This record gives sequence, structure tokens and C-alpha cells, in this order.
Amino acid sequence: MKRSPAVLAAAIATLAACGGGSASSSSGIGQHTASTPVLGGASATAAPPVASFAPDVPAWRGGCFYSGPAGKIVNGSPSADVRSFGGACATPPTPGGIVYLDRYDPVTGAGNVTVLSSAPGSTPVVVGKNGGAGGIIDGSTGARFDGSGTKLLTLADVGYVTGRLVLVDLTAPASPRAVASNVRVENYDFAGPGGDAVLYVGNYDATQRQGDLFYWAGATPQLIAAAASRFDFYLYRLAPGGTRVAWLTGYSALGGGELHVATLPPSTSPAAPLDSGVRQVSWTVDGRSLVWVAGSGASTAVRSWDGVEGHAPRTLATGVDQVTVVGSTVVVATGWSVLFQHAAIHAVDAATGTDALLWADASLGYSAFAPAASGGDQAPPLLVLPTFPAGGLDASDFRVASLGAAPTSAGPVLDTGVSPAAGFRVSPRGTFIAYARGYQDPQASGSANAQPGIAREVKVVPTAGGAPFLLASGGAMRWVAWAPDERLVAALGDFDPA
Repeated sequence: MKRSPAVLAAAIATLAACGGGSASSSSGIGQHTASTPVLGGASATAAPPVASFAPDVPAWRGGCFYSGPAGKIVNGSPSADVRSFGGACATPPTPGGIVYLDRYDPVTGAGNVTVLSSAPGSTPVVVGKNGGAGGIIDGSTGARFDGSGTKLLTLADVGYVTGRLVLVDLTAPASPRAVASNVRVENYDFAGPGGDAVLYVGNYDATQRQGDLFYWAGATPQLIAAAASRFDFYLYRLAPGGTRVAWLTGYSALGGGELHVATLPPSTSPAAPLDSGVRQVSWTVDGRSLVWVAGSGASTAVRSWDGVEGHAPRTLATGVDQVTVVGSTVVVATGWSVLFQHAAIHAVDAATGTDALLWADASLGYSAFAPAASGGDQAPPLLVLPTFPAGGLDASDFRVASLGAAPTSAGPVLDTGVSPAAGFRVSPRGTFIAYARGYQDPQASGSANAQPGIAREVKVVPTAGGAPFLLASGGAMRWVAWAPDERLVAALGDFDPA
């Protein structure tokens, strides 16, 4: 489906006009300052289509990037991945800026990683030519910020699946420092006790699907593990806090791999494997427990380890069909089969192994997430759970369960006739959920490309309670978009895949 640049510019400007001076969540620009989000409100007038894509601010005037007239162009050819650092939109403001992909090519998904400071008179500085993810992840900047928001990691000169890792001082971005070459796309981060060292996968071999795991603290890189295996897009799991890392070796799709853990900075002694036949690995949000899935078929087990040297792993469940870690809770599905497509959903505490059965007849199409905290309190994770009425398979009841300290139920029914195959779209801060009723997956005649699933109704419901409302009829569930402050939500309605 083609869209002209003028139409895209007008659409983006409309969001800017409606967004006002509010800031965004961590995935967008600025910092969230809005109170309880309210959907709807007064309508806003769209900015006129933009005819020229030359930046109208060749040197930045300073301040928050949300301020100024609606429809203003900071840059005319970025991707959608715009990252903020610092506090230019905070009260009182502090130094900051944005990182984005300039000269973005929507065909290849590639562009140049660029920094624009919020300081008056700043001009864009390219820190990673043909960088970020190089189009492997469409439009990604590949940006990683340290805890202070003053340093940036990204890739430059990305080739097939690797590039040159650079460290950027955001107070002086014109001189990026090269860290390593042949680094696997997206496989790097700030780590260590101070959060200012660098963990990365170098010497990556795409044919063997493995690379070496290094720790760099400004001098000679230290090898943590040779030939770490790629078991999904990433080759390691860094614990929250950045002081421990887990990885697999010898991985195969049939047999899994050996699980290893190291403390950062690493010691000279190699890490002994914790388990074998491992397929999935995750840390809990508090970094206290490592959770993984080992084995296959009826012998599949989910286990956890408390991070204490000498302590044996704990088996949380066996015969599992699906495992999701959210917060410090492990959501486990058991008892599913092709004929009887109902699963029992359990919430298991990763640290203690306490098991709570939430529902006996549910869909595997559930979604678990952690809402953004408000008022300094840690919000409990939520589970979006489609449960089947007696004998049902295609349409289900829709519930949201709290996965707090002692979860006991799947929560009340928020709507009926929901299509779990369509999935769920959660707003940036977890305040709203979009879902589908009457979902189907059509194919356009004469087109070999996959077509988006169409829902008879795309609906939205607040996670804190309240009535759902209709967002779009004949809507494409793939395209549900939220304003960063969650005051607006958009979807395509009356969608014709042909």
C-alpha cells in the first residue's frame, strides 16, 4: 500500500498538533509528564501537507522538541525509531537531545545514526553512517544509552549482519570511539557494576550462528565466552543491573544447548554449565532469578536459579507447552494439544516455586506485560488471558489478571467473543489494550504478499477497569498506533486488502 510523502507528513503533523506539549514514554521523545491519560477530547486541526523535506530548523533553536508550531520539520527523512536522552522536556530542563536514523531508506530500512542536541544552535551529527541495524531491523537506530544518558552505543558500517561498534559521548558526538568490529547487530549493551562498561558479541560467524562474548571497560576487551550460540536473535541475556550474563553453547534446534552464567566483570575461570538441552532463557525483572526451559515434548521442564553459587536449579513445572516471564512471575501453560486446544494457565513465583492455577481452559494466545509505574510505586504485571466458554475454540472471553504477590484468579470478563488469534496491542504505558472481535486473515487476489488480518471490530479497553469502546470496524489489527502520552489511539478501518 503506497503513501505519498505529503500524506505521511500531514499524518505525522496531526499527531504533533494533538499531542501538544506532552512528553512521551521511554520508547519515544522526552519524558512522560501527563497525569491519568484520557482518550478523545477536543479535536485538533491537521497541519497542511509538507511539500519540501528540507529541515526548517537547520540549526536547532534549543529546548524541548515538542515545542513550536505543529507541522514543523526537524528532519525530513527519518525512520520511526526516534530515541531521546537527557531532559530537554523536563521541568526544569536539563541537557539532552534525540538520536534518530537520518537519510532513512524505506526500501532497505537503512540509514545513518544521527544525534541532534537540544542545545541552541545545534546541528545534526552523524555518528554511525549506514548504521543502527543496517536495515536488518527496519529503521532501527540500535541505540543503547548508559544510566546517566550521556553515552551512546550503536553500530556503523553495517554489512550482512555485523557492523562496527562505536561509543559516542553525547556531549561531544562528533568524535565516536571505535570499540570493536564484526559485532552482531543489536547484540551489545552497557554493563558492569557501574553500568559504563560494554558487553558485546564480536567475531560473529553467520554460517555457524555463533560469536564470542566480550567485556570491554575502556582497555583491552576481555573474552567471557568463545563460540556462544545464537538461539534466537540475541546470543546472551544480560541481567537487570548489568552484573550477570547468561548464554548458551553448542545449541541446536533439536537438542538445545548448554547454559552458562558469568558475573561481570568476569573472572579468569570459565563458567560451568548450569543445565543442558536449554531452549529459552530469561531473567526476572529484579535480576534475582534466571529462568529457562529445557528438554522437549512431554519431558519439557521450566527451571529457575537464584544466582547463588553452589545452589541447585529449582524445577518449577514439567510438561509445559508455553512459558512467559513477566516481572518475577513465570506464566506457564500446560495440557495443550492440537485436538484439545485448551491449556491450563499457571502463575509460578520464580524465586519460591509457589504455583497458582489461574484458569483451566484458556488459549495459548495470551499476553503478559508490566505496566509503567506511577507515583513511585511498582505496578504489578498483568496477564491478558482469553478463556474459552464451554466447547468454544474460535471466540473467547477476555480477562485481565493481576500477577501481583499472590495471584489467585484470571479476573472478571471484560468482553466476550474475542478472537485470540489476532493478538493484543498494549499501549506504551500499559494503560489500554486493543483487541479484536470477528477476526479473519484474508488474502488479496493476485498478490503473493501476506495480507493483514481484518477484524470485524477493533476495540479498546482500559486495564484499570471500565467499559471497552469500538475503535474501528473492518480494522487491520497490525496497525494500531498510540500517541506516546496515550491520549490518542488510531487504527485503520474499513480496510480492503486488495
